[in-house]
Parts: sequence; structure tokens; C-alpha cells
Amino acid sequence: MAEEKWLKSSIISRKGIPEILKVIEELYPDYDTREIREKAQEGLIPNPFVLETSASEAERALAGLLHREQAFFFLSYIQLLLEQSFEKGEVAGEPSVAEEVDKLLLVGADALAHAILVLIGIEKTHNIAIEIAPLLSQIVPIAVILRRDKVAEDVLTLIFAVTEKPDKKEDKVALAEAFAKGFEEVNLMKIAEELRSLASKVES
Repeated sequence: MAEEKWLKSSIISRKGIPEILKVIEELYPDYDTREIREKAQEGLIPNPFVLETSASEAERALAGLLHREQAFFFLSYIQLLLEQSFEKGEVAGEPSVAEEVDKLLLVGADALAHAILVLIGIEKTHNIAIEIAPLLSQIVPIAVILRRDKVAEDVLTLIFAVTEKPDKKEDKVALAEAFAKGFEEVNLMKIAEELRSLASKVES
């Protein structure tokens, strides 16, 4: 079954699409964004999973930026969910809250990983991938603080898998360093060292 070309997302279509298209139009001034703007008025966004297989570099870049925006949406929703649960006197460990937090952390991490892998493979968006990579690292301590240890383990496994995924050796090294910096920022030095050790093996 073919994936839908357009997805319903009123928040991203309203808030994310204008910023995303601003970046795309700067990088690819000849790319026609009119249909995307029109669909956004209907609350629709392009399906990034469809776009990331496009022959058009501009559309692949668009896919990466859409994945990034979706990741930001899922991760920001966690904060809202936790704030609401605290107001109701609930705690993050309660089943109803915990299940939702687990799902959002994993979906957000997966969307961010997709964004990184798509964007790092494009010269014009390579730096964007490196800039957002530390955010994926920082999901790990968030999960630990919320006592979602299995999620933390899954995200850590995802990070090492993402590091190995790029075809170019220099991209693997750049990602390992970016992830390591993200862990250093939250004082997880041992994981940062492991990633740098991995980068050294790739370089040798």
C-alpha cells in the first residue's frame, strides 16, 4: 500500500511549514513551494517518508527538515504532558502518564534520527544535521530522570546505530563527535568517550 503524499498536521502546517520553507527557499531558490503553502492552508504537510526517497535534493532536504520539526513537536509535547500531570497531582511513573511519555520519547527520538540521517547526506544541510545531533544525545538523560530506563537504553542503541549508518567515513566521525558533545553537556562522559573511541576506529 502506497504511503499518503500528504499528512494532516494542523500545528506543523501552521507554525513549522513557514520556517521550513524559508530555509528551503534560501538553499534551493528555484524549488517551487507554492503547492506546499496551499496545502498548509488546509492543515496538510508533505509526508517526509515519501519525500526522503525523491530524486530531488530539495525534496530530500525538505523531508529532513519535516522530520526535525516533527521531533521538536513530539518532544515539546512531553513537557506539556508532564506539566498537566503535575497539575492533576499525577506523577511521571503512573501507568497512564508513563505509557504516553515512553511513546513520545521514542517517536521523538526516531523522528530526530531520521532527520539527522537525511540531512547529513546532503551537502547543503550537513551542518543542520550536526547542530541537531546533540539533542538526540540529551533524550537519554531526560528518560533516566523520568525513570524510563528502557527508553534510555533504546535511544542510546539508536544513537550508536545512527552513527554507523552514513556511507561516508567523515560523516560517521562528525556524527560521533556531535553526539559525544551532547553527552558531555549533560556530564555523561563515559558515553562520550565510547563514541569518540568509535570515531577513532572509523578513522583508522
